[in-house]
Amino acid sequence: VLDETSDIILSTVKTLVQATNVSDISFENIDFAIARGTAISMISVRRVSIRGGSVTNVGGDYAIRLWEGTNSTIDGLRIEGCDCGGVALAGGNRHTLQPSGNLVTNNDISNYANWKRTYTPGIYYEGCGHVLSHNKIHHAPHEGIAGHGNDVLVHHNALDTLCYDTSDCGAFYAGRSFSERGNIVSDNLFSNIRCTAKNLTLPFAHVNAIYLDDEMSGFWLVNNTFVDSDRGIFVGGGRDNRALNNTFINTDLPFHVDNRGMRVNPYCIPGGRFEKDLQTWRYQQSPWSDRYPEVVNTFQDRPCTPTHNVISGVRFCGSVDDNWIETSSGTSVASLLVWDNAFSYIQQDDSLCNATTSLIFGLSSIA
Repeated sequence: VLDETSDIILSTVKTLVQATNVSDISFENIDFAIARGTAISMISVRRVSIRGGSVTNVGGDYAIRLWEGTNSTIDGLRIEGCDCGGVALAGGNRHTLQPSGNLVTNNDISNYANWKRTYTPGIYYEGCGHVLSHNKIHHAPHEGIAGHGNDVLVHHNALDTLCYDTSDCGAFYAGRSFSERGNIVSDNLFSNIRCTAKNLTLPFAHVNAIYLDDEMSGFWLVNNTFVDSDRGIFVGGGRDNRALNNTFINTDLPFHVDNRGMRVNPYCIPGGRFEKDLQTWRYQQSPWSDRYPEVVNTFQDRPCTPTHNVISGVRFCGSVDDNWIETSSGTSVASLLVWDNAFSYIQQDDSLCNATTSLIFGLSSIA
């Protein structure tokens, strides 16, 4: 609320820091604020570190863009009040599977996507071999983390109060690829992942904490905790996914698995979008065939069938009708077993719901 004592600041500068082809630069404990575009834009950089301080009240598609970076770090920033996304990160080489060495860690990213409300996540990644760890990402209308790439580690993050103003959304989102292999989402806390806007939820779509959309394949989802959310893990027709030792507390449905590739989406057919994408990376030759041997013969093994998924070590309480899995039309647990998927160690444990106060909402307990 403005009154006669309020300060009104109009920004005229677009970007506060812009650099290309530089190396060995460090920014420490600097507060960047009030820019019309991206606050910090670094392209083709090596060994750049941004530590401490904050980025607040900026426009642009992301507050920080670190593109084609190598061995660079974004650590310990408060990023808040942005028109669009928080951090955009790219680097590494998907052809050779050379990791970027980039690290985004210990950041508090909140209240973003104020102007462009969708598809502007707290952290967006592309490339190979990034680590996203110990970040708090919270209070935004759509995604928390999203991207495309290989061998990305997303662990020990806390994602809270996301997707609240959208439907068909994921707090962590990845979709439409057979080539994005080696990614691990582990030891994260997802809480309050629900649409709370009135009259917005679509009858055919939900809000998901982890959303592997449209036959997304090859992910490892390990030891994550889901609290007070709509859907926990959504596997939209993909293959070769591993969901191990995940816990669901007051989550309406812990898992959704379907066979959409057999019914509606042509991405997976031989000669289609997925095979052409894999051919770009020479997936049947080294290093791809060595790193991801399971993908070499994909198109000789029922490419549009959800197969070789493993769900094991599920602990849950407080789900709707005490169900742990939802399947869509044309899919059932029985058919998933016939298609060489595996389910084991599924445990309903109502005592989990009595211990939520110490686990929940303590974002500090993870990050």
